[in-house]
Amino acid sequence: MHVVRERFPAARVEVMGYSHIAALVDRRFYANAVRSIEQRSVAGFFAARGDLDPELSAYFASFETVVSWLYDPDFIFSDNLKRAGVTRLIRAEGSPTREVHATEHLAKWLFEFKMDASLSAPRIYPSAEDRAQSLKMLARDTPRVALHIGSGSPAKTWPAARFAEIATWLQERGVEVLIIQGPADMESEREFSKHGVARDCSRLKDLTLPVLSAVLEQCLFFLGHDSGISHLAAAVGIPTIALFGPTDPALWAPRGPSVTVLRKNPDLASLSVEDVKRALEPRLQSRRR
Repeated sequence: MHVVRERFPAARVEVMGYSHIAALVDRRFYANAVRSIEQRSVAGFFAARGDLDPELSAYFASFETVVSWLYDPDFIFSDNLKRAGVTRLIRAEGSPTREVHATEHLAKWLFEFKMDASLSAPRIYPSAEDRAQSLKMLARDTPRVALHIGSGSPAKTWPAARFAEIATWLQERGVEVLIIQGPADMESEREFSKHGVARDCSRLKDLTLPVLSAVLEQCLFFLGHDSGISHLAAAVGIPTIALFGPTDPALWAPRGPSVTVLRKNPDLASLSVEDVKRALEPRLQSRRR
């Protein structure tokens, strides 16, 4: 979307998606507005020859171009958009293959606009309000790092005991440790809490993604897994260390000039604490210069 906004700075761009994710672009450089795809009036568009909501039909038809990343193998959603009056529909491919990185795959539709689909690193732009809210949570003026100890999948999650060792090591160097917690991180958090260092770490629990992005901006660096939070950290421009195991970083790794991917083999536990410390040490050294 960055290249679209730069090419058409005056265009009205709106995004329909899951509200908690779409909020990242709502009046934050990319989109003029967002709508929830979970609203009841959308249901008819997912049924063959469905009963289409008149107000939503008029909304879709009001745009010169509609780009859809929805999985729509039977063209049901696409056909209903055309029935609603959409005159130019671009069906973007939403399911990445193993041929190119997911970012490049999702941008293939840009060729329809004769725009270069080769992308720089994705960027997120927190609003002034996001930053103001984040600063209320960061009372101490101290160097800090963010750790995301979960990933939503045990196979993609580094052992919590090793995160505890890293947290202790960072605190010994005068760094505040922020632990990011989300709904899928309960088991990792439970294991991490068994270690004494957990009591001295600050918790960032269930923050909205825009506010979390503003918090991450205030960090020296981020350490996490193959997860959306790692992509968010990279997108706000902070040094990001992503631990990979069974998934392929060539397809799924965060993009950015300050991203470091650590992977030995599909068994994530093969990464040692010392491996991770070696990746983090240059970040700590740079702040002392």
